Amino acid sequence: MITVVKADGSREPFQRKKVFRTCLRICGSPEVAEAVSREVEARVYDGISTKEILQMVFELAAKHKPAIAHRTDLRMALSLLRSKPDFEWFIARLFEALGYRVRRNLIIQGFCVEHEVDVLAFKGGEVVYVEVKHHVQPHRYVDLDVVEKIWATLLDLREGYEKGLHSFDISKPLVATNTKLTWHASKYARCRGVDILCWNIPRGRSLEELLVKFKMYPVTILKGFNLETLYKVIDLGYMTLKELAEAEPERLSEKGLPEETARLLVEHAGKVLEAMP
Repeated sequence: MITVVKADGSREPFQRKKVFRTCLRICGSPEVAEAVSREVEARVYDGISTKEILQMVFELAAKHKPAIAHRTDLRMALSLLRSKPDFEWFIARLFEALGYRVRRNLIIQGFCVEHEVDVLAFKGGEVVYVEVKHHVQPHRYVDLDVVEKIWATLLDLREGYEKGLHSFDISKPLVATNTKLTWHASKYARCRGVDILCWNIPRGRSLEELLVKFKMYPVTILKGFNLETLYKVIDLGYMTLKELAEAEPERLSEKGLPEETARLLVEHAGKVLEAMP
């Protein structure tokens, strides 16, 4: 039996269907995903890492869709965003896509102390307190203490509202992260009613699925450009591939980017976006 070494060092049996699903998320074509997964199956060896398999998938998929050679995977792209302000802004934008009105970076007086709130999301009579947790290591987990802190903050904010110290009648808390939660953190969140928005949960409305649904791919998904350049693009207001693909290279060069770099950024953003699921 061929086993695969995961990022945390644990092993699991190789499953072609997982490779198929990964490739399908990358290219959006069942035919390409089938061909790539079968070729990967023929190449793997016992003890191969999931990282090497992912690299293989990109390499093989790019033979079918050349634009894939200009991008990294979405999970890595999210980890490359700066925690503040990029990822917080990204989560706020996602809530806007879901129909919420958002406010960011608020200081709200609880009953005991003031609290910095990353995002408040409003829709109808609902007010969601969103705590944003970003990790540069995409395989790091959000621990129990983070969720405990969110719950404690919620209680203090609710008591502050009841005492007339602020005007936000918060309905529920939510932790949003680009990674995953530990088992204990997930169990505590379910018990306390803390909603979760992470890489793979909740099913059907996970971070990955929502970003694909709304085609909200961060510009850090592009390969071939250094992070300093991509951060400059974000600072100019182009957070997503779609925004960058619709930009005029001349506008980017006017803001300090070299003309050729600006042209390639817009060109590659368009090609990669077209090849996305």
